[in-house]
Amino acid sequence: RETPIVVDVRFRQLVAVAARPMSARHTLAAGDVRFEPRDLARAGIALTLEQVAGQALRRPVATGEVISERDLIAAVAPDEPQVIK
Repeated sequence: RETPIVVDVRFRQLVAVAARPMSARHTLAAGDVRFEPRDLARAGIALTLEQVAGQALRRPVATGEVISERDLIAAVAPDEPQVIK
């Protein structure tokens, strides 16, 4: 006799989340993110504060939203000319 078993695997990991709502191109500082344990569908690479601080957001984020590596871009100084490819 066979009995099917359904398994739901979740990974619990400390991840960077937005401490407040922020717009795209906002340069992140230490106070802009906090680290919370979250259940993830798959294991990912957790970002550290050093990896997040000083980077800019690619898109707007809401309070409590997870910030991943794909959400970050290199920050541009306000007086630096923008390069368009």
